Amino acid sequence: MVGLLKASILMRLPAATIGAVLQTGLEDINRIRTGEDFLELHLQALERARRFVQMWDQLKIVHKDDSEAACDWIHTPCPELGGLRPAAVLAEGEGLDRVVSLVQQRYEASRAGRPNPVAGP
Repeated sequence: MVGLLKASILMRLPAATIGAVLQTGLEDINRIRTGEDFLELHLQALERARRFVQMWDQLKIVHKDDSEAACDWIHTPCPELGGLRPAAVLAEGEGLDRVVSLVQQRYEASRAGRPNPVAGP
């Protein structure tokens, strides 16, 4: 959960967006932030947290370990997401899946030495 908090802070995402990513309520987000026992979170929320942190790690690799550039990408309209900002898509119910898929494509392209599949930030 420390990785989740660190990534959400670096991405400048509000608690409501993290709640949408985890598909849990703000009370659970506050419990995590204050260091209370978060083990009561359902397994689906824990798996979504893992995927979120993995997405952030891959996004930083795509941006050559530049957290600021990765954060800028999160907050910039993206053609592959219908012109929406990835941060806004993350706030949707199944938005995590859409953003993870896009970051995964960019990550795989960067690891293979290919240019990003779609031009853009």
